[in-house]
Amino acid sequence: MRKVGLVLLALVFTFSAHAAEKSPYSSRIEAGMNTESGNTDQEDYKLKYTLDYEKGNRGYTFDMSAENSLESDVRTKEDYQVDFQSRYNLSERSYGFGKLEFDYDRFSGVDRRFSETIGYGYRVIKQDNLKVTVEGGVGAQQLREVKTNDPLTSEYNNAFLGEAGLKVKWQINPNLSFEENFQTQFTDDLTTIESGTALLTKISERMFFKLGYEVDRLSDVPVGKKKTDTKTSLTLVYDF
Repeated sequence: MRKVGLVLLALVFTFSAHAAEKSPYSSRIEAGMNTESGNTDQEDYKLKYTLDYEKGNRGYTFDMSAENSLESDVRTKEDYQVDFQSRYNLSERSYGFGKLEFDYDRFSGVDRRFSETIGYGYRVIKQDNLKVTVEGGVGAQQLREVKTNDPLTSEYNNAFLGEAGLKVKWQINPNLSFEENFQTQFTDDLTTIESGTALLTKISERMFFKLGYEVDRLSDVPVGKKKTDTKTSLTLVYDF
């Protein structure tokens, strides 16, 4: 977790100079921590970094996140995600994209998932205070499924996939905004759903409180695992 934090800080300092020059770069870092003591000692940590680049007809988005939880010094959650998307505008509203995604979730039924996707996106609504974008694509997926609690019994699977996504950004008023990021990927054997809903309250020119609700669902998990994970979080966000 410390190594991930150092990488995030290095990225922040590397690209902050670009942001200061009103360049095509924009960045966001999000951090949260929760500690509980008494009958149960629990610690929850979350770090996320996003870098966007938009210039001319080209655009890129890089996301990296880490989540860890400890309960009585026993790790109960360990999830790392890295995503990269490259876009090329075909018109003012439409674009083609290529995307790479990696997800390591130690305590889910699929502890490692890698996918490569190409597709098409369309900006359904493109206003100053409201942006709605839909995406669809096809690609390939490689994953490791853990059928029991013993990683040695895991299985490796390769498959073609389909993908659909929805992104919403709504500036409700100068101090309050709403965001939704939804994505589903489906193969013959597995369907994954990821949804992130958030309200952001402005506390300074570049800093926000974020109330988030996340849903992660796998259609097929080992016995004893739940198909759906939900999480509510309060984090601090800094845009630059």
